[in-house]
Amino acid sequence: MLWSNVKSMFSPFVNIINSATVGDTSVKEKPPKRQVELPRPPSSFVKRTPLSSSASGPRGKLPVSNSDKALGELTKKEEKASLIETMKLAELKEVAKNRGIKGYSKLRKSELLELIRSS
Repeated sequence: MLWSNVKSMFSPFVNIINSATVGDTSVKEKPPKRQVELPRPPSSFVKRTPLSSSASGPRGKLPVSNSDKALGELTKKEEKASLIETMKLAELKEVAKNRGIKGYSKLRKSELLELIRSS
């Protein structure tokens, strides 16, 4: 008698569970996808690898004259001067340290530039 009371109490829940599982063994179909209009056509971009310099063939060196060498030395000095101008303060301090300049740590950038140029 006790079992029949428990069974009658839970019968509505058992019916719900059974009705949900009966006939629910098939795979649900996905709804059809909508066609989305794109604001622009798809890209035709293709990634290409760069060509190496050896692919174009070997290249020989051109002869260098004395005037070209002198010109090259001048441009190297100009490049160093412009390179120093673009350095940050920490880099300038490192250059001063490597050159053995004393008292560079408390100087401003402009003062340090002048000191490095003069040495």
